[in-house]
Amino acid sequence: MVAGTGVFIAQFTLRQPWAMTAAIAIAAAHAAEAGVREASVVLVLQGLLAAAVMGLLRRGARRADLALSEEASARASVRARSAARTDELDQQRLLHDTVLATLTMVGTGSITRESAALPQRAPADLASSKACGHTPT
Repeated sequence: MVAGTGVFIAQFTLRQPWAMTAAIAIAAAHAAEAGVREASVVLVLQGLLAAAVMGLLRRGARRADLALSEEASARASVRARSAARTDELDQQRLLHDTVLATLTMVGTGSITRESAALPQRAPADLASSKACGHTPT
């Protein structure tokens, strides 16, 4: 019973080929103590089966890790594109709400060149335009 448990523990905790080496060593120690019997052969078979199960589990875990990593990468890419679009819309809104509003008021005559508000408004609008990445012409 102890030998069988040792074989399974070796397969579940050690990497190959060390796990199978440990299983064979346990089976050999069992055979040396009790003589070569079918129990020693069963121990080796248990080691092989447990090694196969652990190989499948590890392969499945690697695939799951890869799938989760790809999904996280895709989500991060979507978030980055969304953030870039939101930033672009914010910049366009800022430009629309400041520079274009001032130009509209000048164009409609609401603010004239002689108006005291225009010299105050123009530098702020220019700064907003530069912040949005636009170069004045």
